[in-house]
Amino acid sequence: MGIDLSQAEQRSISLAVRSQPVVCRYADVLLRISDGIETLEWPATVAFVAARLHYALLGQAGFLQFFSADFDGDAGFVTLTPKPSFPGRRV
Repeated sequence: MGIDLSQAEQRSISLAVRSQPVVCRYADVLLRISDGIETLEWPATVAFVAARLHYALLGQAGFLQFFSADFDGDAGFVTLTPKPSFPGRRV
């Protein structure tokens, strides 16, 4: 991704699927999501870990806090709608 983490803030965090804490490093990035029709981007602080994870984790802070989420388990998808507090833009 080309993100320099050499001077990034570090913290130990606990993950539900791991018995030992992992060290994460934080960086400010520009996130972008798209459904192929509409694209949204916004600044966020994200954490990177060297440990192998089965899934990327997108949480409340910096991501879900800006969207209303409608989960359709039968169809197997989620619809995200930006809230008025969304700090980004449509591109």
